[in-house]
Amino acid sequence: MLDQEDAIVDIPKNRVKFFGTTGKMLLPSPATVAALLQKIPPHKVITTDRLLKQLTKQFAVEGTCPITTQRALQTIANDASTDVAYWRVVNKNGGLIARYPGGAQGHAARLRAEGFSIDTEGDVPKLKSFKEYLMNIRDINSKEKKMQPQIVTKPAFTVVGLRIHTKPMTAEIPQLWGQFGPRMDEVPHLAEPGVSYGLMETFDPEMSQLDYMAGESVTKADDLPAGMTSWTVPANTYAVFETTLPAIGDTFGYIYNTWLPTAGYQKVAAPYFERYSETFEPDDPTATISIYIPVTKQA
Repeated sequence: MLDQEDAIVDIPKNRVKFFGTTGKMLLPSPATVAALLQKIPPHKVITTDRLLKQLTKQFAVEGTCPITTQRALQTIANDASTDVAYWRVVNKNGGLIARYPGGAQGHAARLRAEGFSIDTEGDVPKLKSFKEYLMNIRDINSKEKKMQPQIVTKPAFTVVGLRIHTKPMTAEIPQLWGQFGPRMDEVPHLAEPGVSYGLMETFDPEMSQLDYMAGESVTKADDLPAGMTSWTVPANTYAVFETTLPAIGDTFGYIYNTWLPTAGYQKVAAPYFERYSETFEPDDPTATISIYIPVTKQA
């Protein structure tokens, strides 16, 4: 798991000239840099200087340390457990980055695999016509604005369904829905006909294990169908994010790596959940779902 510890420090005196000001400087964690890279779609790139500007804007500081950011990129690139497209970051002039795995040639291979062309005539390989593929910071900020949550309160409720102990984003979760879907009509006393819930609760600091339930909310939890259990969720305040099934992993990454560290809220130790409305169609990749994260304002 990528380190999630960001730091904001005073700009050192010997870096005031570089930043052109005094004030605060961000030392970004690999997780924070990775969350930003996940917003860069295929066939788009971002330059190192634009990456620094976006991090500076995101954390409302006067600057972002380029050395720490460079190290974060190298950590991401060398972490075999992540699928973050680090190769979509190029140098200011479109030059390839020799510190990536395999050097500049390894970087070139990654970009070619995505359909980019490489200019090898100069001393340093460059992305051809790289300005055509630049991701605009305005586009990133627009995407983040769309992902800003609503803060709502929700009373306690009870869900009946199938529950497993698993890991986040594993195949076991869609398999569970495959088992529960054909049995939805078995659940009695429905509180919200046509609405279903994916309840989650983690039990370790690394969030590597969780309980997950595919179920429906009920007015009372008796006459439980065979193999099903009930789960009561306490009343809470929630940050509610809208997303789609194909984007759900990116959305959770944004919530934990970008929104929570900067929003003035902290997650409450309580179940969080996906809510699938009565109009949700699982075969429609544009169908929206709501993610509810229990939160409280930071003191």
